[in-house]
Parts: sequence; C-alpha cells; structure tokens
Amino acid sequence: MSSEDNKAIVRRIHDEINRGNLAIVDELYAPDYLSHVGHRTGGLPEYKEYLASHRAAFPDWHTTIEDLMADGDKVVARVSEHGSHKGEWRHRYLGRIAPTHKAVNSTRIIIRRIRNGKVVESWINADHLGMLHQVGALGGLHKTTS
Repeated sequence: MSSEDNKAIVRRIHDEINRGNLAIVDELYAPDYLSHVGHRTGGLPEYKEYLASHRAAFPDWHTTIEDLMADGDKVVARVSEHGSHKGEWRHRYLGRIAPTHKAVNSTRIIIRRIRNGKVVESWINADHLGMLHQVGALGGLHKTTS
C-alpha cells in the first residue's frame, strides 16, 4: 500500500472513533496488534478495553488531526483532543476518578505501523498529566507558586 493509502486508513480510524464507532478497530487493526504506551505494551484486547473505557469517561471525546505524515509503512499523527469528563475515568496509577464534568483538552502523537491495510503496531505519547491536572485529580501536586 502507498503512503497515501496508509494515511487514509489513519484518517478513517479517527473519523470513525470520533463518531463513537469503536468497531472500526476490529476492521482496521490486525489480530496481533501491539500498542506501546510509555513503558507498557499491550495487545488488541487491551487497546479495545482502553478505547471503551476512555469513551465511557469522556463520551463526547473528539480528536482533530493537526499533522499527518507517512514514510513507508509508518504514519505519524499529531492530534489535538477535547472532551468532557462525564463518566468514571479508570487511570492506571490513580485508580478510579469520579466524573468532574470538566472540559479537557489534550495532545497526542501516535505512530502507527500498517501492513496490508491493517494497523499492526503503534507508539503513543499522550499528555495524561495535563488531563489529570485539568480534572483536578492531582490534589496539591498541581499548585503553582507566584
């Protein structure tokens, strides 16, 4: 597949997930998909669980592709994101965070490797600390001095 074909796949993924169609993952991700987020690696079941949990916590979550670049089998998307914290957010380190109904803005860079029209691997760098700050989940850690 060409770089343009691969970029079209990434655009479609973001468009469908923005619409709430999480089933797109079954169509456009390989069964042996691997996700690398920070120091953790997970497979397709973990990624699908993350998407469902995130959508439950932020039901109006919307991603806008700001930059999209492709080289060979890799596509890099720099995205901006926004949503409202209306459901319980299950955070890996802080546990369950009750809904705050606060608006959240974030950024993310995702590198996806695509083989035969399917995403087989991704590396994700997201501003989770900024999101935690915006919902007030950091307690006294977010205080600044003047």
